[in-house]
Amino acid sequence: MVNDAYYYNKIGNDLLSKKSYDEALLMYLKAISINSKEPMFYHNAGVCLMLKGESERAISLFEHAIKIGINLDETKYYLIKILFELERYEKVVNSSLPEKNFKIDAMILKAKAALRINKNEDVKKILNELEILGYTSQETELIQKMI
Repeated sequence: MVNDAYYYNKIGNDLLSKKSYDEALLMYLKAISINSKEPMFYHNAGVCLMLKGESERAISLFEHAIKIGINLDETKYYLIKILFELERYEKVVNSSLPEKNFKIDAMILKAKAALRINKNEDVKKILNELEILGYTSQETELIQKMI
């Protein structure tokens, strides 16, 4: 039965690659109904919803994937990206960062979110971390000037 869940997940991935989002989502949800403890199924369904433009539902699935133990940088970044797009800046600032992939992009979004809610100390801390990582850009220089 558990193997069936992975089978449906694979079908979902194949459908997602063909941009058949509605059908892919059905497969991911079927996988979740069989094995609700696999965080990757929630991540995949979240990606599908994100691509469909259903941000609220995607947030819920990404948050659940993180809650039940997914340790995928992509999940954390997509969550931060959607929250930022929906102007939920406080949640962006409080979100955990990806460890490697997407880390710098996520840090920039966190800095911009902190700036928008006047958390200048958080902005300074993030910019300092970016500098330590050896990252600088016109965008970070502009953010620095704005605080």
